Amino acid sequence: MNDLSLMPSFITYQLFENLSKVVAVLIAGWIVNRIFSFVLALAFKHSMEKQKQFVLQKLVKYTLSIFTLLVILKIFTVDLKVILGAAGVLSLAVGFAAQTSTSNLISGLFLIFERPFVVGDFIEVNDIKGEVLTIDLFSMRIKTVDNLLVRVPNEVVMKSKVTNYSHFPIRRFDLIFSLSYFEDLDKVKKLLLEIVDDNPYCLDEPEPLFLVQKMGEYFLEIKFGVWGERHQLIELQNSFSQQVRMAFIKNNIALPVRSMKLEESPAAPT
Repeated sequence: MNDLSLMPSFITYQLFENLSKVVAVLIAGWIVNRIFSFVLALAFKHSMEKQKQFVLQKLVKYTLSIFTLLVILKIFTVDLKVILGAAGVLSLAVGFAAQTSTSNLISGLFLIFERPFVVGDFIEVNDIKGEVLTIDLFSMRIKTVDNLLVRVPNEVVMKSKVTNYSHFPIRRFDLIFSLSYFEDLDKVKKLLLEIVDDNPYCLDEPEPLFLVQKMGEYFLEIKFGVWGERHQLIELQNSFSQQVRMAFIKNNIALPVRSMKLEESPAAPT
């Protein structure tokens, strides 16, 4: 009878002891996680991009969380083989149900480590143009030119053609216009090169491009390309276009207007 009467007290003591251990493990796991996050952020502050730091910290956090959970289960003498077996079946079922999420996750890791673009770049994907705000594990967010926020799944990005307008430090602005067949091309080219020398946003190198890219029925189509710094491209485009317009007016260089051909319509039957 004495032994039986001590059973509830023993069970209570054992439960209290296990709960105390669980609390201690949780606190220790939280402290270790914070320490690891701080050390990683400090160690890779200058040698690794923020997106890669984010992924590395997440991986460490999830690994420590799983390890903490296993320790807690061990405290309660739970058979880990049964848990792992059930987890394998569950993960298989979840895997079939979450194929899209898994594909987005894998695509996100490729985007972060392959670096076709980074946060702050101006890109175009699926006819969406804008600045990259975030590259997360499952999706990325783009701020469009008209100030809209667009969320694009990583899987879509990996399967699409992506144009990065910010990858290189310089860009070329192409001005396309038409000239009459009777216009002096050497005169026009010289005039455009003088504007390049006078424009503060134009670069001397690489050299400007002057190209007759089409011979139409009534006109010559000219492409003139000039290089500038990426962050000054809008200023270059606006100022250069205005200078060309004023120079063409001043030098009597008229853009051709397609002539109209009038034909007499056949007489209506009587």
